[in-house]
Amino acid sequence: DAQESRGLGDVYKRQVMVTEFFGDYNLARFLRMFAPISENTAHKIMKQLVEVSETCYNLNILHRKIKPSNILIDVKTLKIKFHNFNTACMFTPDDQLKNYLCEATAPPEYFNSHSYTANGLYVWSLGLILYEMLFGKKAFNSRQEIMSTPCRAATDKPVDINAVVLLAWMLNKIPSQRVHLNQLKNHPWLSQKW
Repeated sequence: DAQESRGLGDVYKRQVMVTEFFGDYNLARFLRMFAPISENTAHKIMKQLVEVSETCYNLNILHRKIKPSNILIDVKTLKIKFHNFNTACMFTPDDQLKNYLCEATAPPEYFNSHSYTANGLYVWSLGLILYEMLFGKKAFNSRQEIMSTPCRAATDKPVDINAVVLLAWMLNKIPSQRVHLNQLKNHPWLSQKW
């Protein structure tokens, strides 16, 4: 047998990941088709995003590419799942991270000091997604806007003031003034029932 004739140095390990089929959509496709979505729908999705992010954070796992294309959604139930953990890393809460980051989801501190925290990145990324769900477009179009332009509500339709306040808190340019991930679920917009 070829396996037996190999020396110990020739033996390799193979890892296999088994995943379930989870619908035909990622959140990016869903938003291209339906955005801006209703606050009720955004609320259902956002509660799950916060829960999954907080679970990862509490396990010291940083998913560095939380963006609509990396979130699977079942359009019938609105259940979501994160995928594409290929750039994820382990961290400790006090870490100032400096390594690879997706510029599309990078918070302003990454461009200013080339460092960021796991909490800062999670909250910023979720804020970008919430903005896109509610307003049907990106919050910022360039690195310069990320660093200097304040987050502004951009819609003609009425949006709950609590959602607008939450967005401003999540997309605050000053990391120390940004809401902490574990505070999000208690914010009035997320804790209220639709």
